[in-house]
Amino acid sequence: MKNKIIKKLGKPFEWLCVGALYMVAGGLFVGSIGIITLGIKIAWFGATF
Repeated sequence: MKNKIIKKLGKPFEWLCVGALYMVAGGLFVGSIGIITLGIKIAWFGATF
């Protein structure tokens, strides 16, 4: 009985973990792009003025 419940909860839980991992990876990816663009903007600003 317990095994059946775990099996039933297993799939959504797995998807939740996968979704969370993708969200974290996506957040880091977007964050790193933001930091890089900020660095480029600062460098460009410093170079032009």
